[in-house]
Amino acid sequence: MARELDPPAHTLALEGTLNASSIKEQWERARALLALERGGAEVDLSQVSDLDEKGIQLLCTLDQILRAKGLTFRVVGVHDEWKASFASLRAAHLHGGGAP
Repeated sequence: MARELDPPAHTLALEGTLNASSIKEQWERARALLALERGGAEVDLSQVSDLDEKGIQLLCTLDQILRAKGLTFRVVGVHDEWKASFASLRAAHLHGGGAP
C-alpha cells in the first residue's frame, strides 16, 4: 500500500493565470511560503486558468528554496494538459509525476 504524504503546513490556492503577464503578482502571493520554517508547503493550481513556462519556473524556484531549507513542497490541481509542460521543464516531480 502506498504511503500517503503528510499534509503540508501551508496551502496557497492560486487563481486566475500563472503566466508571463501575471508572474510578478503571483510571486508576491507565493512569497509568503518562503517564511515557513518547518513542515511543508503546497500550491493548488485547480483554479488557475492558464499556466506557461514562466509559471512553472516560479514553482521550481519555490521548490528549490524550500527544499534548501529542508522543507517539502508539492503542487496539486495540475490540469492534465499542463503535465507535458512540467515534464519538458524537468518539473514533473512537483506534482508527483517523476523524480527531480
